[in-house]
Amino acid sequence: MKVRPAFLALPFLIAAAQAAVATPPQLATDLAAAAQASVISLSGVNPINAPQIAMTATWGGGSLILSDSPESPTARGMMYKDAGLDATGVVPNRIFLYHLNNKPSGYLRFSVLLKNNGTSSGTLTVTQSGTAGPSNNFGYVGKLAFKRWLDSASGSGVSVAAGQTVRLDAAFDVVDVAKGYVVNGIWDYTFTQDHTVIICALNSSDNPITVGPTLGVAARDTHKRGTFIYSDKTYDTSA
Repeated sequence: MKVRPAFLALPFLIAAAQAAVATPPQLATDLAAAAQASVISLSGVNPINAPQIAMTATWGGGSLILSDSPESPTARGMMYKDAGLDATGVVPNRIFLYHLNNKPSGYLRFSVLLKNNGTSSGTLTVTQSGTAGPSNNFGYVGKLAFKRWLDSASGSGVSVAAGQTVRLDAAFDVVDVAKGYVVNGIWDYTFTQDHTVIICALNSSDNPITVGPTLGVAARDTHKRGTFIYSDKTYDTSA
């Protein structure tokens, strides 16, 4: 089911055009001399009198397929499934996975599967990707996955036969995640046929292709999951 997003889909894109604003002289000097990651003092800058810039916000991009519920599964199962995804054309969809192993004992692995629902072969291309974890430093995992997604390059296309199911990221779904540890994955992809996406939690010994599609869908918790119309929100100051 596709719904309009009720929250800000991350990662998002910010497009900031040059705007004519009055910058306090000392702050302008500090900004001009600052290196990357420098700390700049805002002492003497009155935020009440700071200039305001009009901005516009526009949703765009392909669909966002979000898997964050149940965020902390206690057993293997299907975290999310969408069997009605259309061919993406030239605009990639984005899969965003964020899960923690809360199984009483033993490891879990998390796998993203894609099944070709078309009547002929299709080409699957991961255009951007970033993964991080497992770690119990949740903030670090999120930042690192996002940075790796930003720095990544497009992979080569893979042919998927009609009716075939493939693993989206064979390097990601062999990672054993211990109890209390989290993983985060972000993948932008295109596929030239209608398709199904399945995201599942598996035991270490499970074959994702044969086991994943047979699992029942786990009950959701208070976190979000679903397929949303857009994956990007662009802010623009040019209006």
